[in-house]
Amino acid sequence: MKLSAVVTEVRRIIQDVNSPQRYSDATLLGFANQALRRIAVLRPDLFAYIGEIPCVAGQVLQSPPADSLRVMEIFSVKDGNGVTEASRTALDETYPGWMNDPAGAAVNWMRHTRNSNRFFIYPKAPTGQILVGEYAQTPPVYEGDADVALLPDAYFPVVVDCTVFLAIVTGK
Repeated sequence: MKLSAVVTEVRRIIQDVNSPQRYSDATLLGFANQALRRIAVLRPDLFAYIGEIPCVAGQVLQSPPADSLRVMEIFSVKDGNGVTEASRTALDETYPGWMNDPAGAAVNWMRHTRNSNRFFIYPKAPTGQILVGEYAQTPPVYEGDADVALLPDAYFPVVVDCTVFLAIVTGK
């Protein structure tokens, strides 16, 4: 999907096809980019990306790359063993000192209950450890002719509808 096609369809729907136009292409493109970000918040699974997640050495609490909205899954240590999801509560109850164990290749990962963009690993990360995981990627700001990555073309009408809404609420 290209946002230039979204802009064209939005102009048709809001009847902004005569010169001078009420909205510049840049304004409608901005609304379309906002629409993508709103969709990503509501449906992060549509923007799922599998990639490398570098670890902070000596820490159990980790964060995905800066373009992440939400951690979805941790699969493995890069070029290493799989990493199994565990319950932090269960680990805290059965082995309260787990956070103080020496660094080693990740064996378990646990979701952060109050921050969907952070996670714990056990044991703490050694220097240079990279995990392979899946996270919801924040959509970048797209130019009109760039292909919108990750979002299926079937969501074209949804992007159009949200862009129309944003154009209308600005009141021009």
